[in-house]
Amino acid sequence: MSSLEFLKSINNVPEKGKDWFYHVDLKSSQFKMENLNFMSVSMSGKLKEDIDTMKITIKIEYSYGNSFKSTYQKPCFGIENAFRDLLHMENTHTSCKECSVLFEKENEKTEVCKQCMFFVFRSKQKKDETKICSICQEEVFRYELECGHSFHLGCLAGLNRKDAKCPNCRMGINSKMKLEIFKSRNQWYASDSDSESDSDSDENIYDFNN
Repeated sequence: MSSLEFLKSINNVPEKGKDWFYHVDLKSSQFKMENLNFMSVSMSGKLKEDIDTMKITIKIEYSYGNSFKSTYQKPCFGIENAFRDLLHMENTHTSCKECSVLFEKENEKTEVCKQCMFFVFRSKQKKDETKICSICQEEVFRYELECGHSFHLGCLAGLNRKDAKCPNCRMGINSKMKLEIFKSRNQWYASDSDSESDSDSDENIYDFNN
């Protein structure tokens, strides 16, 4: 069955000149990727001329650990291409080992996003002493707590948001670092830069009581 045939079966074929939207709830589903929790996926666009060249935005809402909802968006062209990209995302995308954001990998060996690659490069160039995340027991290059212990952001996201402490020495984690660990993140395809949402929803605002 083609993607177009599927949309016909659910009466959701794009109509010329009209906005089109498709949404699926992914919570507790088999749609998974490593340590990420997928919440929903949606596609949207407006059919102008040809359904094969229609611009479509894929939007995925996900979280890692106890972090708030994050959003990843990717533009593509054509219904078939959009569904192909979505259905094969576990083969083309991954979560960054350092910061856990969802991104498109360049090859099978890609493990960190472009933002975090700088910190890996810096550590290798300076020949820094290898630091190990005591939670997953793997090398860590970017994040360090005030107490001096280093962890991957995704590993720390398993902590309690209100009473987050260093897993090693139990020193309290300050509000700035809590925000880095648990904040919501918005990403566009081909851009690994993070931007804090302007939304005032409960998903994006949290009182860390610190």
